[in-house]
Amino acid sequence: MTSERQILEGFLRGDATACRELLTRLRPACLAKLLRDYPQLRHVHDEILDAAEMLLFEWRSKHLAGEKRLDLDEPLQSLARRLVKQEAEKESIYSGHNVVGSKAVSKKVLKKLSVPAESEDQLVVDDLVQGIDELPEEMAAVLIAEAQRVLNDGPPLAEQLGVTPEAARKRLERARRELKLKLWGRKDEA
Repeated sequence: MTSERQILEGFLRGDATACRELLTRLRPACLAKLLRDYPQLRHVHDEILDAAEMLLFEWRSKHLAGEKRLDLDEPLQSLARRLVKQEAEKESIYSGHNVVGSKAVSKKVLKKLSVPAESEDQLVVDDLVQGIDELPEEMAAVLIAEAQRVLNDGPPLAEQLGVTPEAARKRLERARRELKLKLWGRKDEA
């Protein structure tokens, strides 16, 4: 059996077997940390785990450049905690109130879509705003960030959310799907 120190040394050298072993041991430890300490982020655990793995490789690069990010004597459980904590806190900030503000921002952002009050299109905008307000905070934030991007020619969604483009795409799909369900449900009730 290979020691944790040997695995980390191999990972820093670029040994593919050590890298595989490190990831095999770290992912369950990271998931356990997420489930125990960040259950409110269960809907994005996979994205956080992927981001934690990317952060590990970023730390490797910085370590090789002389910036000490990895301690060879650090237990893998401790390393998993550090990786998850950093990525989960980023996600918590995003899903809380800091990336795009809050759902209250939706009204301000979507006002740019406003049309004359008598118009039938205004009813559609009002339905969108109400639907976004009814979504979970995380999903609303994704839709608001996308609206800001489209309306203001802003930065890419992934950059706004601090995630990979694939994770941003998945989040946007989920948020749009949930919004459609809210809007269709409202029409069925009418």
